[in-house]
Amino acid sequence: IHPFGKLVNRQAKEEIIQKIHGGGSTAIGAALKAAIDHIILQPATHRFIIFATDEGQNTGESPKTWRDLAKKNKIITFAMVIGAAATALEEHFDYAVRVAEAKEFGHKLLEVLKKAIQTILGPYSTGF
Repeated sequence: IHPFGKLVNRQAKEEIIQKIHGGGSTAIGAALKAAIDHIILQPATHRFIIFATDEGQNTGESPKTWRDLAKKNKIITFAMVIGAAATALEEHFDYAVRVAEAKEFGHKLLEVLKKAIQTILGPYSTGF
């Protein structure tokens, strides 16, 4: 069940997960497009994507194309870059954080979630 009482389509989530596969390359643009294609159909007031990756784009279309589509449809994009490698992901997402070590993941995820809530609530988010 969705936090706001709506039923979540489990099959739709499983279909997205089935599209994920390893292969030594990082197609951030394709992954971002898949997420946007799914979320754009959702009748939600606030929509956002939290994206986690271990490196920058190295194959396929640039995420820049899909970031513009996300902005047009009021979808806020967040990225968690796992690893210390320098990438240019900050320019492709509304908000990005680096996770240099695995032990930082929980803390950084909370940071991203806090930013998402602040983005949605705007000036009413002073308690975070």
